[in-house]
Amino acid sequence: MAERTGAVTVRIDGEEHRTEWPSGVVLLEALTRAGIEVPHSCTEGSCGACVCRIVHGGVEMKSNNVLDAADIADGYLLACQAVATTDDVAVTYDD
Repeated sequence: MAERTGAVTVRIDGEEHRTEWPSGVVLLEALTRAGIEVPHSCTEGSCGACVCRIVHGGVEMKSNNVLDAADIADGYLLACQAVATTDDVAVTYDD
């Protein structure tokens, strides 16, 4: 079975970027592979530096030691732990 590749649109610092997001790859890795600079630090789901908010599509987090249920309900996710569950995802780092 071929690996599914989706797309992600990212809004950061008022600019919008779009890149591929291979199945099973965490969002932070997909963005850095594409040369899109986003905030991050530990890459383990423990510091919260990579928090962004989903505006379209679906993701699930492999691990989460930072966000509470209310944060997740509001659409916040850890880019270093998020994998896509839909083919098209949009996230924002802007408020």
